[in-house]
Amino acid sequence: MMTRKQFLRGAVGVSAAALGLGLLHGCDSDDGNPNPNPNPNPNPPPDAGGGGGPNCLANGTSVSIATNHGHILVVSKEDVAAGVDKSYDIHGSANHTHTVTVTADRFATLAANNAVMTTSSLNDSSTFGTHNHIIMIVCVG
Repeated sequence: MMTRKQFLRGAVGVSAAALGLGLLHGCDSDDGNPNPNPNPNPNPPPDAGGGGGPNCLANGTSVSIATNHGHILVVSKEDVAAGVDKSYDIHGSANHTHTVTVTADRFATLAANNAVMTTSSLNDSSTFGTHNHIIMIVCVG
């Protein structure tokens, strides 16, 4: 099981290298819990029965949002199968919104049952300031 600290450490490192960012600034939630993530294990292990395991086209995806404070992103198996650029509004229960765009290339990666990472749009909110979120999308088994 991947802990929140492990996820954030890996996500920040990969994002910094891939996107050339030196610092990603997140925000805290109103209740003091910086990541009320409904999916504490975003990387389920492959099925030990052989041949099973994560399959985005058959089973859809699971999404983790770093430094989350109420945002929600659902990437359906139909979206993966369509394989075209798609933008999502991840407002959820937060008091502001962000946009996340999953490109056709990233959908192709998901269709091959590999995880992808992306970053939400920046948001300028008087409550939370300018920030973004690292998004990890994995296939479920």
